[in-house]
Amino acid sequence: MYNKRIILDFDDTLAFTSNRDWERAKPNLPLIEKCNKLFDSGWLVDIYTARGSISCKTREEADKKYRAQIEHWLDKHQVKYGLLSFDKPLGAYYIDDKGITPELFLEADIRELEGGLSGSDIYTDGRLVHKTADNAHEAAAWFEYTKGLLNTPRIDRVVGNTITMEYIEHQEDYLIENRYMAFGLIQDALESMKHIANPPVDLVWDDYIGRIVKHVKPTGISAFEDIVDRLAELPQQTASFSHGDFGVKNMLFNDCNLVLIDPIPSAFGNTQLDISKFVASLIINRYPVDLQNESLKVLCLYNNLDEKSVWTTVASEIIRVYKYHPDKDFIIQCVNDVMAEIM
Repeated sequence: MYNKRIILDFDDTLAFTSNRDWERAKPNLPLIEKCNKLFDSGWLVDIYTARGSISCKTREEADKKYRAQIEHWLDKHQVKYGLLSFDKPLGAYYIDDKGITPELFLEADIRELEGGLSGSDIYTDGRLVHKTADNAHEAAAWFEYTKGLLNTPRIDRVVGNTITMEYIEHQEDYLIENRYMAFGLIQDALESMKHIANPPVDLVWDDYIGRIVKHVKPTGISAFEDIVDRLAELPQQTASFSHGDFGVKNMLFNDCNLVLIDPIPSAFGNTQLDISKFVASLIINRYPVDLQNESLKVLCLYNNLDEKSVWTTVASEIIRVYKYHPDKDFIIQCVNDVMAEIM
């Protein structure tokens, strides 16, 4: 997988030589240690070398002449890697959008980020975030569409199914410690989305109900079926511009700002469903009950929504994660607790 693959130069990067004394090349120990740790955590580490570009007529000749020597050196210094290739050409400069010097690479804080229940592959180097997901291009289009209208990260590029964006530091306890400020920031985002034109879509309220039915049918759980019945009894809702996955895990709070990440723009959405997703995410992630209840009450008040109607769609949003969540009994209990609010 290219998104978790490191291409590593050999001479003067991994090994330092003097007067072409290959046998006594000194190892770049900090770089070896860091790459070995990444290798152990599931990264591919491939080594490319241009050695022999001058002394040999072809890369095949260089491979034959130097491979055993380099492999012996790598083994001696306990370098973990997958591939050693001699296909690197010799050049004065290597211009690459993913290029990084050994010094900057050593400073980079490369680590995996929580991918949520979707299991997306997400990692950062402390400067950029790389996320691999099937909807990468859809998400990038949503970010482009909302540029200047919502607080979102700067998108660097999309390659295949991997979207690369700026890394934004998140204050983990912001919502708990500053709930009223957070409510205001969330409402600002909801208000902004109300004023963004919704791209033409053919989705209607029945499409949303049908989506929930697909989650409910395989379970045979009566409490889930009751929620479907209650959804059908709600007034028909219209679609409006929305985030689509407005959960707490997709909100980055930083210095009194709220930055939205990881939208799902292809589904039926509106303000009520965004609020419902937010409250459902508080419940699923075990935030304090008083924060869950107050969030719903305040956001319903701000947006002139009926609380019982929103509790119903909170329950349907919880049902959506049932098949992905490892603790099925917990999700069932969450739905039952929400139903108690509706009754």
